[in-house]
Amino acid sequence: MFHSQQAVEKYLKAFLTYHNKPFGKTHNIPLLINLCKEIDQTFEDLLKFDLSILFPPGVTVRYPTGREITEEEAREAVDVAEKVREFILKKLRL
Repeated sequence: MFHSQQAVEKYLKAFLTYHNKPFGKTHNIPLLINLCKEIDQTFEDLLKFDLSILFPPGVTVRYPTGREITEEEAREAVDVAEKVREFILKKLRL
């Protein structure tokens, strides 16, 4: 789950960087999507995915106090990350 969260975070940050939009130090996926929406309103479409599987659980599971995740949750996280990747890569192929 952590790697899926990181992938989504990095794709969003890549889009923001491409557009010279500052984002600071954050793992907050909804915040990053909102920043992307300031550039391209269609980023609203990403909110139809269940991003709650990635944030905050994707960050907290890597710590000893984090909870165990199920195989189903892990698969769902990968699925969401793949959909976000597809969406953003289409945006970057300008």
